[in-house]
Amino acid sequence: MKIAVVTRDFPYPHTGLNLVVQNLVAGLASEHQIRWFILRGDDPYSLSNGYQQSWNFRYDFEECPSRLTAAQGRRNLSRASRYYGVRLERLEWLEQRVAAFAPDRIVGFDYNLAPYLALLRTEAPRILDAVDSEILHYAKQLLVGNCNGSVLRHLLAAALAGMEHLSKFAAVVSVSEADSRSLRLAGARNVFTVPNGVDHEFYAPNSSHPERPDEIVFCGSLSFEPNVQAISWFLDRCWRHVLTERPQAQLVVIGKWPSPDLKSRLERYRQVRCIGYVEDVRDYIGPAAVSIAPMVSGAGIKNKILEAWAMAKPVVATRAAVKGLDCTHGENILVAASAGQFARHVARLLRDRTFARTLGAAGRVHVINRYSWERARAEFCRIVSEAAPRDQVQTATAATRSLAAPAPTAPENRKEYRTC
Repeated sequence: MKIAVVTRDFPYPHTGLNLVVQNLVAGLASEHQIRWFILRGDDPYSLSNGYQQSWNFRYDFEECPSRLTAAQGRRNLSRASRYYGVRLERLEWLEQRVAAFAPDRIVGFDYNLAPYLALLRTEAPRILDAVDSEILHYAKQLLVGNCNGSVLRHLLAAALAGMEHLSKFAAVVSVSEADSRSLRLAGARNVFTVPNGVDHEFYAPNSSHPERPDEIVFCGSLSFEPNVQAISWFLDRCWRHVLTERPQAQLVVIGKWPSPDLKSRLERYRQVRCIGYVEDVRDYIGPAAVSIAPMVSGAGIKNKILEAWAMAKPVVATRAAVKGLDCTHGENILVAASAGQFARHVARLLRDRTFARTLGAAGRVHVINRYSWERARAEFCRIVSEAAPRDQVQTATAATRSLAAPAPTAPENRKEYRTC
């Protein structure tokens, strides 16, 4: 089978969305012929600029030229499509190049690519991996009080773009059932849930990382608003309580692109270091005694939890952080319902190292069994292979197949945190 893979940007390795893209495309490429189409050839990390020499990008690819002639046809674009950056000349370029490849399937990644793929004039079934739902993401921003005009505009545009375009896809994929539900409400059909995976061999415990028994780590892109909200909430609401119980505790914050103002603000707190971007997060997760995921907003599945689990690190998370995640409080994670409880969980793990190691070891076993990339790739390949032509797309029903395991009834003393 010939598959056209479409992304907006260059798939810079090992970060966020691209971690999902790289692993799922690798699964497709093991069984099918792939050609990659990149819409932003002006990206500073452009393949045509030689950036692929820094790592092994092994796919056939075409990049949209940074300069294109004016569009030849007359096509009306909705305001939502224009909001998402659709340009007629790029749409025509993509349409022509994909047609020349004559794919059996067209696969696009990220919610913001939905307008481009939906507007393609093609008979090939189109599959959108939205990863996280932008509708859910911005709705949660409103719920935490971030009600500025930009958030409202984003939410409205995401909802309108979804209602206009999502029904045109043969399949739509997201990483959690909560995201999938919001996509169904926006009109998507045949919605599937394929959780993120983690490379548990790459993120494995390493004896070269001697443990620092009082060190806590937070890992996440510091240009991403939910991560900024999370670490701010932890420092404002929890940190002084942790220090009261464990005066020697240290917090290390790592993540790309922190603003100078954010870095300065975080380091005003006692015993906090904001390091920013690091080449290898394992060098900081490995020595930490505890990993935290104090999310108060956001959508999807948190890679920070999967990576910490894979390295056998005990994790403390909020309920918002584990929505969509298969986990068991007290067995492979500690989940807090309040700031006070979050602080107590962190202090307990710093104090009781036997329990902390037991919790971390259980997390590693769980992530190997439940969140492997091999499992995610197999399910994604099945979805792409079975995608029906557009005129055969059926409305999703309760029988829609999902990789997410159903949540069994749990005893009262054993709370399950799965899908929200």
